[in-house]
Amino acid sequence: MVFNNRIAEKYNDYTQVYTDAAKEPETEVTGLSVVVPSKGIGINRRTSNMLGVYTVEMLAILIAVQWVEKTGQHKVLVCSDSSSVLASIRSFYSKSRQDILYEVLQSVTRIFNQGRQIQFVWVPGHVGIRGNELADKLAKTILSKGNIEMQVSISKAEVKSVIWKTVNQMWQERWDREGKGRQLYQIQRDVKCTVIGSGNSREETVISRLRLGHCLLNKTLKLIGKHDTGSCEVCKEEESVEHVVLRCSRYDVQRELMRNKLREIEVQDMTLKGLLSTQHRAQTRILMGFLRDTGVYNRV
Repeated sequence: MVFNNRIAEKYNDYTQVYTDAAKEPETEVTGLSVVVPSKGIGINRRTSNMLGVYTVEMLAILIAVQWVEKTGQHKVLVCSDSSSVLASIRSFYSKSRQDILYEVLQSVTRIFNQGRQIQFVWVPGHVGIRGNELADKLAKTILSKGNIEMQVSISKAEVKSVIWKTVNQMWQERWDREGKGRQLYQIQRDVKCTVIGSGNSREETVISRLRLGHCLLNKTLKLIGKHDTGSCEVCKEEESVEHVVLRCSRYDVQRELMRNKLREIEVQDMTLKGLLSTQHRAQTRILMGFLRDTGVYNRV
């Protein structure tokens, strides 16, 4: 393996220390691990809930350098799969956890002042590197432990993340219960922010109206007293967005052309949800072409 060969060539006489972090997204439980394979050492700690992975990764490195400082190791290579934390160590700057970074740098400085060497290297995760795999497994095992062993205050960024997650959960629960907007609910069950990125403001308006089901088709016209039946003049069934896009016999030729074009870009989902819930620009352009060819574009 490339990584192992590189380490063997450049850091052959260094003690390798692997660090990792784990987090359960649903419960916000976090934990860390430090592994020294050559010495059979494995350390894991249950850390405070709601911490970000970046924070826990940095805490793992802090535990590692403190172990190096305490045990008097002379040449150590700290291996982490967190490129963002390693970038913070190299730049001496962290946007969210300067407090923990400061502790790491203090410990590293003391190690250097004692004439010892410590280096940091990024290691790719989940590619079979033994030390990294051991650290990953050890970090995950601590998540089931109830007692928190490292109490760490959460940062402002983490507070915002927790608030946003809570608000989204409340929003989702309300969206699931809501009686209105069911046309959009059939297309988008999740309340995640959706950007309709066609690059054309008129097309974005058209897509939004189709998703909401509010456009100048007969179904909507009936609701506002502008059409007697709300039905399609050809098919005699309710002229809804779904009817026009998927079933109306008036547009069979244009619809078949649309389907052929969609197959060319390997789109298999021909349902209304599949056509309107995508961020695929090519698919959106094909749908817009269908609407223009049929004249429906100007009725939306």
